[in-house]
Amino acid sequence: MRVLTAALLVAAVAVPAAGTAIAARRAADEVKIEFKTLLTKETPGVSFYMPQQMKLAKAKPAGVTKEPAYKGTPTYGTLPFGNAKENQVVFVLDQKEGAEPVLYVDANGDGDLTNDPAVALTGRQQQNPDGSIVRVVYQGKAGVTARYAGAPAQPLSISVYTFVYKKGENALKDVLLFYRNYERTGTAKFGDKQYKVALLDDAAHARFDDYKHEGRVPHVTFVVDRNNDGEFDPKFEAYDLAKPFNLGGTTYEVAAIDPTGATLTLRKSAAAVAEIPVPVSLKAGDPALPFKAKLLDGKPVEFPKSFAGKVVLLDFWATWCGPCRGEIPFQVKAYQKYHSQGFEVLGISLDKENQEAAVKQFLSENHMNWPEVYDGKFWEAAVAQQYSIDSIPHSFLVDGTTGKIIAEGDNLRGEDLDKAIAGALAHHK
Repeated sequence: MRVLTAALLVAAVAVPAAGTAIAARRAADEVKIEFKTLLTKETPGVSFYMPQQMKLAKAKPAGVTKEPAYKGTPTYGTLPFGNAKENQVVFVLDQKEGAEPVLYVDANGDGDLTNDPAVALTGRQQQNPDGSIVRVVYQGKAGVTARYAGAPAQPLSISVYTFVYKKGENALKDVLLFYRNYERTGTAKFGDKQYKVALLDDAAHARFDDYKHEGRVPHVTFVVDRNNDGEFDPKFEAYDLAKPFNLGGTTYEVAAIDPTGATLTLRKSAAAVAEIPVPVSLKAGDPALPFKAKLLDGKPVEFPKSFAGKVVLLDFWATWCGPCRGEIPFQVKAYQKYHSQGFEVLGISLDKENQEAAVKQFLSENHMNWPEVYDGKFWEAAVAQQYSIDSIPHSFLVDGTTGKIIAEGDNLRGEDLDKAIAGALAHHK
């Protein structure tokens, strides 16, 4: 699951490497980019990411020589980080019934779990609309050292999180989720145009050269700010390096890439692929994209025309998305509080095919009493494609009369949703 703006996720402490420029030169049929900046930042310049899963087990990994005094039951996991022979980082999650979990990381790789910086986990309760606690998500950031063959070790940072359920089954009991807090960034020239670019290790194992994969989820992504708006769009400006891509009318593919991400060489590809269109801006103040669709109850809806005179939350989500579920209590609370004042929600489900009955049941059980669009096309849902949705949850607060976007993205998460709606309704009167 690619959840690029998932709730629950925390960025890392800034650790800028030396140098900020990226030099690029063009040979006859190739572009060589030298990334001289490796950033780990409080607020990532490239804010989309993909959570990875680390399986935990009771068996202790080889190489662990010293451990702290655990208060509960420890479960162990390992993360390959870098391409050196000895590159395994050991994680230990200490869990005890009724107590907060404790995470230990052998960040320096010496086998001693007692001499590394502590990983502070902060708990956040997730509630049902009635106020009962469903689960607590514990999240934090961990320093991890990437080790390379023939290159200096590199201290980096990843975000980690785990769930503790108050009742019911916990499918993620023996799983630690994590994602990168580092990236290569700078500028590069293609033809006569200069662009801001970034190189992302989506698999979060500090191997920029491990870009080949099967399936739809990339391991390494090359990002180009094609419209020069200072930001990166995951739908229109991110290229999976496992596939040829068209930039400025030329199709490129990887010729070489350094494991550390210090250099990337692209060459003209024998393949010919179409260039994806330049992204449309969908920020506060921009017009929302109009569409017509059929609701789950069979009625037609025309957005935003059907919501004239109201403030509407256009919410992209799915029943299978954990972070989406985390936002539901805030949305339900806001709907119950502001619906009579002119607030509406239009949900766009990214659930898979043949799930109509399951989606209806989920909506009913979670008191989501607003109109819903579901076409069963998963990530290819028609409205999601129109809005370039490549991460969920993602919402847009829209003025139904003017069709203008009032707020979007992280500004509509958690407690911030109530504030945004209150402000929009006050302005709308």
